[in-house]
Amino acid sequence: MTRWERMWMNRRSAIEPVISHLKHDHNMIRNFLKGKEGDRINAILSAAGFNFSKLIRAFFVISKILFLHRFYFQFESLFLFISSKISIFQGRLSNIKIKDGFAYFSLITDLYSLLNPKDALILSISLLYKYQRTKRLSIIFILRITQIFYSTQTAGSA
Repeated sequence: MTRWERMWMNRRSAIEPVISHLKHDHNMIRNFLKGKEGDRINAILSAAGFNFSKLIRAFFVISKILFLHRFYFQFESLFLFISSKISIFQGRLSNIKIKDGFAYFSLITDLYSLLNPKDALILSISLLYKYQRTKRLSIIFILRITQIFYSTQTAGSA
C-alpha cells in the first residue's frame, strides 16, 4: 500500500462516523455516488445539510425571541394601564412573599372591575409565570383566579 492510500484510508476512517451520522439525520442513507468523487460529494452534501439544519434552528430561535419580544410589548401598555388605574385599590392590596419579590394576590380580584375577564386572566397568568417558583402555587393560583371570575360572571348575569 502506498503512502497516499494509507493517508486516504486514515482520513476516511476518521470522517466516516461523522458522515454516516449526518447522512442518517438528513435522510441520505444510501450513497449512490461511486468512487472518491462520490465520497467527496456526499461529504459536502451531508455537511451542507447539517449547516442548513443549523440555519433553520437559528431562524426558529430568533423567531421565538421576536415573538416573546412582541408579546411583552403588546401587554406592556396593559400593565401601564392597570398600574395607573390600580391606585384606587392601594389599600386593598395584600402581598404574598415569594423568595425575591412580592406577588399581589388581591390585585387579581380587583381586575374584573377594570378589564374584561379574559384579559384579566391572561394578565394574571403572565404575572404568575413571571413570579412563579413552584408548580403547586401556580395551580392553586390559577384555580383561585378562575373561581373568582366565574363567580363574578354568574353574579353579574343573575
